[in-house]
Amino acid sequence: LGMTDDEAAPIFELMDTDHNELVDAFELIATIVTLSGLSIRQKIDVLHALFDFSRTGELTVDELTIFFRCVSSGCSKVDGNVVAPTVAELEKTAKWCFTKADRSL
Repeated sequence: LGMTDDEAAPIFELMDTDHNELVDAFELIATIVTLSGLSIRQKIDVLHALFDFSRTGELTVDELTIFFRCVSSGCSKVDGNVVAPTVAELEKTAKWCFTKADRSL
């Protein structure tokens, strides 16, 4: 990110909520992208590429669930007013998205 250790430390501390000196890289990147000044289209493109683990050009239900979890968890760490849904709720939402898009699960 082009930051010094001193500049990155507050962000790291914010994201390391269990104080084990580790952060989820996907969660961190997803949060930075989500809160960035990019356009919605650019954010979607970046996040889609980040979570397309199978590199097929399309997200699976599992990839979309992980996408949702990383964005919601990261944003809840940045803003205490944001409550991250449970993984079960996010999986249900991902399946609903596929159903609405008329795509196979």
